[in-house]
Amino acid sequence: MSAQLDRLRQTVHELEESLGRELEHQPELPAQAILSLQHLDRSRQSLSDIARVLDHAAPMVQWKDGTSIGIHDLQNLVDMQRSLVGLQQTSISDVEHGQDIWL
Repeated sequence: MSAQLDRLRQTVHELEESLGRELEHQPELPAQAILSLQHLDRSRQSLSDIARVLDHAAPMVQWKDGTSIGIHDLQNLVDMQRSLVGLQQTSISDVEHGQDIWL
């Protein structure tokens, strides 16, 4: 699964590069175009973070009750802390050291 996410990340990166080459000579970009490029960049970074989390978690996941991974371990893997928000009940800013993510 992480390999597929990495392929998606690479595809988004190639799209960003291609669009950047096409748009770099434009005198001014519409605000919506800039926003869309920022969304592509965030998607690429999130895909990368998710792939790292999956690579890290896969050997530990046994799909049994009580199996968990410490949030601190995952925070050290990702570039964008917001990539982890959907994995826990509280927001990243509310996470205390030692909290776990239950898979």
